[in-house]
Amino acid sequence: MAPQHYSPDQALADIPEQWVVETELRGQEQDLFSLLPNADLELLVVQLLADNPALQRRMFELAELQALEGQAGAARLPQLTLSPDLERSGGPDAKASNQYRARLDASWELDIWGRLKNQRQAAQLDVQALELEIEYAKRSLLADFIHRYLMLLNGYRQLDLEQRRLLAAETNEKVINRRYRSGLSSLQDLNAAQADKFRQLAAISQLSETQEGHLRELQRLFGDVGFSDQRFFAESSINSWPQIRFPEVAMPALALSQRPDLLAAFKKIKAADQRSDYSYKQLLPSFTLTANLLSSSTRAGDVLSQDPSWTLLGQLTQTVFSGGRIKADIAAAEARAGQAYWSYRELLLAAFLEVAASLSQESSLADQQQSLELSLRHAQKSQFEYEQRYQRGLATILDVIAAQRTSFDVESQLLGVERERASNRISMALALGLPMVAEEG
Repeated sequence: MAPQHYSPDQALADIPEQWVVETELRGQEQDLFSLLPNADLELLVVQLLADNPALQRRMFELAELQALEGQAGAARLPQLTLSPDLERSGGPDAKASNQYRARLDASWELDIWGRLKNQRQAAQLDVQALELEIEYAKRSLLADFIHRYLMLLNGYRQLDLEQRRLLAAETNEKVINRRYRSGLSSLQDLNAAQADKFRQLAAISQLSETQEGHLRELQRLFGDVGFSDQRFFAESSINSWPQIRFPEVAMPALALSQRPDLLAAFKKIKAADQRSDYSYKQLLPSFTLTANLLSSSTRAGDVLSQDPSWTLLGQLTQTVFSGGRIKADIAAAEARAGQAYWSYRELLLAAFLEVAASLSQESSLADQQQSLELSLRHAQKSQFEYEQRYQRGLATILDVIAAQRTSFDVESQLLGVERERASNRISMALALGLPMVAEEG
């Protein structure tokens, strides 16, 4: 009867061959900090890592596991107990007397099968796994912060676009109102222009509320309801879209090998295997040495100077009947080891698919951006032509409003695609396991 061990290499068995070849990194000097849209944001990121409630909670979880690791390590060391006591006796005709005693008990389980070693190594691996999970949580938090920043920045760009759209609607209304008073435009034209204006006012109100929602998400990340986006948005930065580089790495196995969440899952497999070994070794006998020293005296100062009496005992303990408890522990440990392996496999597959999806998304968004840029150029030309034709009486105001709406809609789509493409590159960097800060040398 032997424990079943799971190897993370088994999880790679079904990975397509083309995914694990040509995995040399070409952009290993990149890190997540280098992808920050604005270098001034670094101080805010430091604050974010220090104040985020979820991250700080994980740090206390780590402190707890480190304490439990210390407990597991202490089980392999001798246990010493000192018990001093005083006995006072006497009677009606006898003078009272004192008897001082000091007893030292020592107990040490000899780890001849390595059972306690398995327990300690499992605890150490738990700590290492959580440390890696915290590292990945920091990277995810930084990526989330950049996503939120980009969403806010894009929201301001969209608000600026809607303000320009509103200005165009108000200008149309004024022009048509003058023409209507002069008998050159119909009431229908005036109503259409006014409807367009009020629609834009509603859109601006909706966008403003969306911006408030993005800000609340940042307040949640920072754990500060008083956090304001003015801390990292200057007027000049609203109209300048950051250029976030695409992580230049090849596909994808070697790049993924350093992802902290995958390394953490690997550690959990090893910890589960150690606990499985521990459970099997409960079937084996344990050997414990115990020693006792006892010294006594009628004077407290002489207790330690007396020759003590001592006993030494070696004890062999073998469980004969446990009602199936040990077998149940073994079965549970094996099941947990299987869970750890399949969790690793599931996470590994998800990591590959994240990278593949980001690569596909980058290609698609690049095509969309190029098409929308061309579309915007033609839409703006069409808008200009309709405005000129309207001035000559060759087009209706509805034609002009439709052309303006098309132009603004395409521009809004383009802004959205630019934001999606930048966010996708951040997601790609996180999926590939880029570090917070690249190692020097």
